[in-house]
Amino acid sequence: MMPPPLFSVADMRVADRHVVRKAAMLVGLGNYSHPTTRHSIGQYCLSPLIHRAEAHDAALRAEVARRVARLSPDAQTFELPVPAATEPFRPVAASKGWLARVSVLLDAAPPKGDAARRSPHFRMHAYPYVLYDLVLYIPRMLMNVNGKGVAAARALYPELAVSDTLLVHDELQRAFGKVSFKHGGKRATSLG
Repeated sequence: MMPPPLFSVADMRVADRHVVRKAAMLVGLGNYSHPTTRHSIGQYCLSPLIHRAEAHDAALRAEVARRVARLSPDAQTFELPVPAATEPFRPVAASKGWLARVSVLLDAAPPKGDAARRSPHFRMHAYPYVLYDLVLYIPRMLMNVNGKGVAAARALYPELAVSDTLLVHDELQRAFGKVSFKHGGKRATSLG
């Protein structure tokens, strides 16, 4: 069943749970000079992410509005921040690459059917909505010197900590389609 169009939803300004705002930079690494190789997959992942983020944000806001509409008139509600306008990729000379911005609302609660929801200690109000303001950066440099472009792009957003920067890149030693997460210099956690 398709959700109703956004304009038919009663109120897009309030939420049934508290909302926190965070920011992050996603960097799509690759070799700009070899665009169609697996080595540059990080650069190809970011463009489709903008459209998916916008669609996810709209769907979740519509769902939140439906939940709020079902609350009793005296129920507590919380301000739902308006997302920043999406900025498509544009060349930025200072960072030697392309930058874009998009906001996406995420629900921190475990999905329906998750074992955590069946716990006697589960409380939905403990899980906020998170409005992520994402800066997307694609360097236009060779892989070995991408770090200079990332440093220049990060300098444009001094409010972002180093820990708010996520790098998307290939790992040739991993099987195709396998995803890993790595924090700092620690060992990567693989997902199938």
